[in-house]
Amino acid sequence: MSQAGRNYCQYVLLLIYATLLLTSDALLVRAADRSVTSDSALSVPVPVRQQSAFTHPNSGSTAIGGRGRSSMMSSKAAAESSSASCPPPPRQQAFGRYVIDSSQIFYRSPSNLSTAIVNLRPIVPGHVLILSTRVAPLLKDLTDDEYCDLWQTVRKVQDMLDKKYGSSNSPCSFNVAVQDGRSAGQSVPHVHVHILPRHDGDFERNDEVYDELEAWAPRAEDGAAKKEMGRGLDVLDDPDRMDRTMEQMKAEADAYRELMNEVE
Repeated sequence: MSQAGRNYCQYVLLLIYATLLLTSDALLVRAADRSVTSDSALSVPVPVRQQSAFTHPNSGSTAIGGRGRSSMMSSKAAAESSSASCPPPPRQQAFGRYVIDSSQIFYRSPSNLSTAIVNLRPIVPGHVLILSTRVAPLLKDLTDDEYCDLWQTVRKVQDMLDKKYGSSNSPCSFNVAVQDGRSAGQSVPHVHVHILPRHDGDFERNDEVYDELEAWAPRAEDGAAKKEMGRGLDVLDDPDRMDRTMEQMKAEADAYRELMNEVE
């Protein structure tokens, strides 16, 4: 073969090789395109122009999210933060067959086993009641946890009342009383502890307080019925011991609630 023929053969082989290389690159590009199309069908990326940075009010960290989602999450977090700083008002409380309005409740124990309420007909200023949150007629009906929690609450409320009605020169003394059962003078079949702040001279005869406790009832008509049934002593009517208004009891409970925050 002449030199010209050999040159021609080499030229043809180079053309075939170049064609094969171009064909291979085209196949790889098509395969990559198909892969991208398949992946994009499973997850659609959020366009960058729809993203914005926001700071979570609780964590202080910055995150990326859509504008609508960012606003919604910020509002929700702000609402949750606000509700966390403002505890909900206490719910109503059963006291035997009575329902005590939440405005008259000034303390619930952390375990929620005991409740402290103001008194419709106090014997002395600061006379309050500590109840088992669950309606239980007698001390023996309380669980061990309820029993311990009740007396721990009594001690906390005494500390609060001493802060309210006592002073460094004249700290409060207290009558702490339980009428455990009907024959003991219990007017409401629900465990409750009377706490009465005491000072020198608040009764002409000191033991009169026990007569008053014996005759005590949550409402005036209940006290009259109690005497008629022979379960109370014949105590003279006291014109100063009238049923108080809801506004008076709410004001007292509000003041005690503030003080309980200081003694806990």
